Amino acid sequence: MENKNTKIIIGACIGIGLLIIISGVTIKYFFFDKFIDRAEKVNEVAEKVTDKGIDLMDTITDQAEKQMEEAESKIENNTEEAKKEQEQFQNELKVRAFNMQLESYNGTQTKNGVSILLDNVVTKNKTEADHIITVIFNQINTSVPDEITAIKQSLEDNRNYEVSLEYDTNGFVNQVKIS
Repeated sequence: MENKNTKIIIGACIGIGLLIIISGVTIKYFFFDKFIDRAEKVNEVAEKVTDKGIDLMDTITDQAEKQMEEAESKIENNTEEAKKEQEQFQNELKVRAFNMQLESYNGTQTKNGVSILLDNVVTKNKTEADHIITVIFNQINTSVPDEITAIKQSLEDNRNYEVSLEYDTNGFVNQVKIS
């Protein structure tokens, strides 16, 4: 659209310029030098109008480019913010999914409840090396699956145990205390 408008303005200016030149020759021929000064002034005005039209088109083009750059920047910033929010949400889901099988056993538990909790800890320690859980029971402090299984086997029937969970800085359960 810019090129079309520019061509129209230039064409109009050329047409006006040609008309002025032809008029000037005719006037000089018929009226001699009487109207030459006036024709030159009209030509100067036409040139000024052309120059102003070109300046205006340059200004409009510069403003449009600036607005496009601002819009692209806003879109890029919004996209980055959306990605960050999505990553944060996904991380929260990972934490919740990881902790879900453990948190329901927080508090007073029977031997059966603690046994299920310890089975879940063993499974997580074997499958999720990035989030190892340590079990503390009596004098034992371990994250080794075989030792956790030994703790499970040492639990007494008809006894309640207190289970408390500790979390790392990212919110993952990293310690199970049984007393």
